[in-house]
Amino acid sequence: MVTIRKEQLEAFLPKSDEEIIDFIVKHLQDESPELIDRLPEDSLREMIGNGMKRARKYDLTALADVTGFVSIMFEISPLFDEIPEIQSVLCNKNLPPEARFSLLFEKELDEAWEKAADLSNLDARSEAWYPELKDKEEQE
Repeated sequence: MVTIRKEQLEAFLPKSDEEIIDFIVKHLQDESPELIDRLPEDSLREMIGNGMKRARKYDLTALADVTGFVSIMFEISPLFDEIPEIQSVLCNKNLPPEARFSLLFEKELDEAWEKAADLSNLDARSEAWYPELKDKEEQE
């Protein structure tokens, strides 16, 4: 039997931000094409890149966690992480990041996810995808 070591398997995973963006684009095309089919390619890639930065604020670096985080931004709300109950899980430094992300799907957070799905402030949603808009407003 052939044994593949973790290091060998990791060699096939995307490493650079561009490779990760490619991976997430493909994931969204496969899993939720209706969420992205009207977006221009360059906008989609920029949104994903900004979503990755947002995920990294919570120390999420594993490909599955970053992909999941960005996917939730598209599927539920780009502001989902601003719901206090969700944010407290993501910011819990007593847990490793991959455990924090997994805990987001616990039953006791159902109400928080409902709140996240109700976020509809268009300006805030735009700033979540394009943080430079918020920065520009603050400078004016």
